Amino acid sequence: MGTPYPNPITPSETRIGWIGIGVMGHPMASRLISNGYKLTFYARNPSHPNSLSLQSQGASLANSPSQLAHQTDVVFTILGHPSDVRSVYLHQTGLVSSLRPNSVTVDHTSSHPDLAREIFAAAREKDAWSVDAPVSGGDIGARDGKLAILTAGEASVVEWLNPLFIILGKATYMGPAGYGQSCKIANQITIGANLIGLSESLVFAKRAGLDLEKFLEAIKNGSAGSKALELFGERMIQRDFRPGGFAEYQVKDLGMGVDIVEGVDDDKVVVLPGASLCKQLFSSMVANGDGKLGGQGVISVIERINGREIKEMELDLSPKTAKAMFEGDGGSYYVWSSSEMPILAKTNVSAARFLLHPHGFALPHYADSSKLGYVVQGIDGIVGMVLPTTGKEVVLKLKQGDIIPVPLGAVSWWFNNGDSDLTIVFLGETSKALIPGEFTYFFLTGAIGLIGGFSPELTSKVYDLNQDEVNKLTKSQTGALIIKLDKSHSIPKPQLDITKDLVYNIDDALLKHDVKNAGLVKTLTEKDFPFIGDVGLSVVRVKLEPGASKAPSFPPNSEVQLIYIAGGSGKVEIVGMNGKPALDTQVKAGHLFVVPQFFVVAEIAGDEGMESYSTTTQPLVEELAGKASVWGAISPAVQQVALNVDSEFQKLFISKIKESANVINPSY
Repeated sequence: MGTPYPNPITPSETRIGWIGIGVMGHPMASRLISNGYKLTFYARNPSHPNSLSLQSQGASLANSPSQLAHQTDVVFTILGHPSDVRSVYLHQTGLVSSLRPNSVTVDHTSSHPDLAREIFAAAREKDAWSVDAPVSGGDIGARDGKLAILTAGEASVVEWLNPLFIILGKATYMGPAGYGQSCKIANQITIGANLIGLSESLVFAKRAGLDLEKFLEAIKNGSAGSKALELFGERMIQRDFRPGGFAEYQVKDLGMGVDIVEGVDDDKVVVLPGASLCKQLFSSMVANGDGKLGGQGVISVIERINGREIKEMELDLSPKTAKAMFEGDGGSYYVWSSSEMPILAKTNVSAARFLLHPHGFALPHYADSSKLGYVVQGIDGIVGMVLPTTGKEVVLKLKQGDIIPVPLGAVSWWFNNGDSDLTIVFLGETSKALIPGEFTYFFLTGAIGLIGGFSPELTSKVYDLNQDEVNKLTKSQTGALIIKLDKSHSIPKPQLDITKDLVYNIDDALLKHDVKNAGLVKTLTEKDFPFIGDVGLSVVRVKLEPGASKAPSFPPNSEVQLIYIAGGSGKVEIVGMNGKPALDTQVKAGHLFVVPQFFVVAEIAGDEGMESYSTTTQPLVEELAGKASVWGAISPAVQQVALNVDSEFQKLFISKIKESANVINPSY
C-alpha cells in the first residue's frame, strides 16, 4: 500500500507524514486529516496538547523522523529554525537517511535557500525528491486553508503534490530548489516593512487625536490598504499579540535576507537598508522578552521609542470555556489553552477538565505541575496514585464534591467504576512546567508511552526480555490517554481508610456551615487537610444562593486567584489598577477566569445561585466589606478624610459594615 511519486495521490492510498505541530503545523495537519488522509506524525513531546489532539482525530504517532520517512509517501515539515531543519533532515538518523525511492519531502519552514538545495541534492541521492514550500498567512490562514505556498524544486513533483496543497492554500511554483525560500525571504521583508509602517501610522494617528478604528476603516480601501492591515491592524489596537508567527522567526527570516549575500559574487550583492532596520526593531522585541509574541507586537517597540502606548495595556480577563483536546470511547480531556488565554501563561496557572465515561480508564502518567482536582460529577470514581519516593500505590475512592491533590511527580491512573459520567476539574500552578500556563503529561504506556520511546535493545537489557517480549511490552497497548475497559477487567478496590486522609469532600463541609438565604465561603488549607500541603495550594469554595453576593476581596500577598464556576450562573466584577474596572461580565458553569495579584473581585449569583472554587498558594484575603473588612480597622478620622465625608456619614457607613458578612443576603 502507498502511492509514491508519480502514482496519483488519493486519501485512501497516499500515506502522509508530518513533523511540526505548533501554531501553524497543527491546523495544517488537521486539515489533511479532515480531508480523509491517513497521517502519521512525529513529536518531540508526544503528550503536548496538539499531539493528543491529532491522535484524537485518528493520526498515528511515529517514534522518530527516520521511522516516519520509512512508513510514508509524503513527509511535510514545518519547524522553527534552519538548524532544526538541518537536524531533522540531514542527521545520520534523520528523514533523508530513511527516504524510500520516489518518496517526497515538503518543507514549509522559512529556511535558507542553500539548505533547501542541500536537502534536495541529498534526497536525489536516495532517488527521492524534496520540495521547499515555505508558507505565508499565519495561524488564520493555516486554520482556514488560505495559505500562500511558495513552492520550488522539480516542477513535475510540485504539480503532483497539488491535491495536497489545495487543502492548505494556494501554491505558486517559483523555480528550482531554493527559490521557494528566496521568495519567502522577500515576502518577509515586505511583511516586516508593512508591520512597522502600520505600527508607526497608528502611533502617529493616536498622537494626532484620531479614532484608531475609524482611521483603519478610512485607509483600508485606498493605496495604504494591505493584507497586513487587514490581519493585524485591529489586533495592534486591541493589544492582541497572540502569535500567528513568532517575532523571533521574523528576526530569523529578515536576518537571512540581510546576510544572504555572504560568500557570493559581487554582482549578486543586494544592499537592504530597510530590511536591516526592520531586523533591528524586531530584535528589540526579542531583547525585551517578547520573541514568542506575534510580529504585530512590534508596535510596542515604536511605542517605547515614543514614550507612550496607543492603548493602555489591558489584561484579557474574560472568562473562557475549555476546548476538547482528546475525545475517545473512554472519555475526553478538555483544556484552557494559554494561546486562547494568555493570562494563564503570564500568571503561571493552568486548568483542565477530565471526563471519564462509565468504565473509562486514564492510562498511568505523571505531569510537570502540582494541581488540585475537584470532582464536579460522579459517585464511583477510583484513582490509583504512587506518591513521589514512597514506592507504593494508594487506591482512593472519589465522589462529587471531593478535593484530590495531585503532587508534582505523582504517577496516577483514573477509573470510572460507576454507571454515569465522572467529571474532574484540575486547577494548578505551572512555575516549573515545560510550557507556562499548561499542564504537560508523560504517559508510561500506550501510543505515546515512555516505555515505547526507547530502543528495543535498551528495553531488552533493562527488563531482561527477548525481542518478542519487548514487542509485547511496548506495543500491546495502542490506546492513548483514555481507553474504555470491558467489565471483565478487574480494577483494585479503593482503600477507604486511606481515602479519608488523602481526599476531602468540601461539599459536606459546606452543608455543615451553610448560611440561610445567603451562602458560604469555605477556605480549605493544610490546617484542615494536611495532604493539600503537598501541592502548595489552597482551595476557596464559594456557594451563593440566588441573588446573593460575595463581597469584594483581594489577596494582600501578591497571589493570583484561578476561579472556576462549578455550577449556576451570575456576574463577576474585577477592579484593578487606578480603580478601573478590569472585568464586568456574566459567567456560567464551565467558565474559568484569572484574578491577577492585588486585583479586587466580587461575585453576584443569578437566579440559579452560583458555585465556584478557586486556588491560590496562600489563602490570605482582605475583605472590602463585611465584619472583617479592612474599613473596620481604619480610624474614623482617616476614613472621613479619605472618603471626603462628614462624621455622620462615616458612622452610618461603619454601622452598615458591622451588620453585614462577606456573603450578602439578596434582601439587602
